[in-house]
Amino acid sequence: MRTLKRVLAAMTGFDGAWAALAALIVFIAYQTTLCPAVAFTDTGELATVCVTLGIAHPTGYPLFTLLGHLWSMLVPDGAGIGMLNRLASVWTALGVGVLFLVFLQILARTFRGDALRPIVRRLAALSAAVSVGLSRTVWSQSTALEVYSLHLLLVSVVLYAFLRALSGADMARWLAFAAFALGLAFANHMTTVLLAPGFIMLFFVTIRPWRVAVQRALRIVPFFLLGLSLYLFLPIRSAASPVMDWGHPATLERLLWHVSGKQYQVWMFSGVDVMSHQLARYVSGFPGEFHALLFPLLLVGIGTLAVRDRRTGIFLLLLWMATLAYATNYDIFDIESYFLLAIVAVGGALVVGMATVVRWVSRRVPALSGIALMLLVAVPIVPLLANRERVDESRNRVAEDFTLDVLQHLPPNAVIFSSQWDYFVSPAMYLQTVRRVRPDVLLIDKSLLQNRSWYFLHLRKTAPRLMERCAVEADRFLGELDKFEHGRPFNPAVIQLRWDEFLNALAAGALKDGPVFADVRIEPEFPRQLLRTPAGLFFRLMPPGSAAIASYPHLAAGLTRGLGPVAQDLLLYEVQVCTAFARWSEHEGKKEESQRMQELAARLRWGGGILAVSK
Repeated sequence: MRTLKRVLAAMTGFDGAWAALAALIVFIAYQTTLCPAVAFTDTGELATVCVTLGIAHPTGYPLFTLLGHLWSMLVPDGAGIGMLNRLASVWTALGVGVLFLVFLQILARTFRGDALRPIVRRLAALSAAVSVGLSRTVWSQSTALEVYSLHLLLVSVVLYAFLRALSGADMARWLAFAAFALGLAFANHMTTVLLAPGFIMLFFVTIRPWRVAVQRALRIVPFFLLGLSLYLFLPIRSAASPVMDWGHPATLERLLWHVSGKQYQVWMFSGVDVMSHQLARYVSGFPGEFHALLFPLLLVGIGTLAVRDRRTGIFLLLLWMATLAYATNYDIFDIESYFLLAIVAVGGALVVGMATVVRWVSRRVPALSGIALMLLVAVPIVPLLANRERVDESRNRVAEDFTLDVLQHLPPNAVIFSSQWDYFVSPAMYLQTVRRVRPDVLLIDKSLLQNRSWYFLHLRKTAPRLMERCAVEADRFLGELDKFEHGRPFNPAVIQLRWDEFLNALAAGALKDGPVFADVRIEPEFPRQLLRTPAGLFFRLMPPGSAAIASYPHLAAGLTRGLGPVAQDLLLYEVQVCTAFARWSEHEGKKEESQRMQELAARLRWGGGILAVSK
């Protein structure tokens, strides 16, 4: 407790007031770009998990879930997703505030024993922290609920505590706090491990001899484990059968699978082509993070670190290299958030460059020192003007509107199969569970159904009668899926056969109670004897002999440009919808309708837009 008091006192002093100013500046900017609705990708799922205190997708994010649940209890009833999204802006702004303190530590190390005026030191740290906060990737973390906003805050706290400890003042207490914060950071996101190369290097070159360094490291292990112990929340909560119980980590095996992100390991180190593609994305996007006008300051900072403080320079370089080595080998399209630590490392070099330039002007041309300080304060205006429009989500209701359109026009007690997580399955999870929009509709995620055994437990809880009808086929498929999950030899042809049998039985069982729909990308997997008719953005599956009454989609005003790869995939899905409907119309002898759908597909492909379900 005494250690925590000292830490808080150090972080809330005069420099703490400057840190609060940095946080306030970016927080105000963040409010102008906040998403007012359920955003793309994981926001719907994570919001559901926070409100219902559930289990999120791997690695579970227990600290994020607990803090998010507390926030959802504190906000006014009916505030909804807007207030949950605002929590991301709070976390990101606080992270920027702590980065101010981190940059002060970097300046203290770099200009050790050299006069650097306090006003220069603080203004440089303020300007650099705000510039990082207004960089494209960091700013984008503030617009909607995601784990990376809290990750930025925790990593910043760990960096500050670690650098403060190695400064020599009260080292034992600051190392203990750094270890505890490191455990908490791991309890939010496992990419915290990217700190390891830089931390290990700086720790062992600062604390000598090595025997003493090892002893100090061992003493702080309990504090790290204390922070990490938050992962015990996962099996405890999973045993209580929450609404969202991803992975069902109630057993040791499933807990280890969940915490290690086992299901995502297939996308790691996928080859040179993936690395080249992701590296090219980083390189092409880097000039847009801060703007090319800040590059000279960055180069000056790198040069100053190379001359004056190689240890800190190598430390920042290792953070940057570890991040690139990991992120460029991860085969996902929304990779930008994984470069956060690299941006922080670049910010460390940037603050040194800012201080170096002002210090040089003040010494060589004292009459211009005031102007230099004014220009230093104005630096964040560059990323502010360059990035605001690019990250602005204040009008982005695409995912929510798309999902609401689909749900509100489905018949009662419909079953809908979809693999479109980013703009339908995840938003629907929040809309159905939290806002209670069409809870009668059973949404089945085909990707989870085909690859994750825990999802069968979820469906047996939410749709027991349906799963009972296909229990035999489900057990046969699960027997083969168990081999796949445990890395045992399996026959691909057999597992595909069992999947086809189960999917057919599941569809047949669902048709006994009500209408069944499938999205265009998975519709061909269902048995061909079922009658298919276009139904808005999906196909309706019906028993043979049913009346074929089509419901065509129509074009509505929407926003797709500038919203990144997810919006582009939604646009591609809409093109596939129109193309599939054109083929169906051609098959039914409706040539005019077929031509109309082909023309609509062409307009979407070249002009953009959002499709809504026909009224």
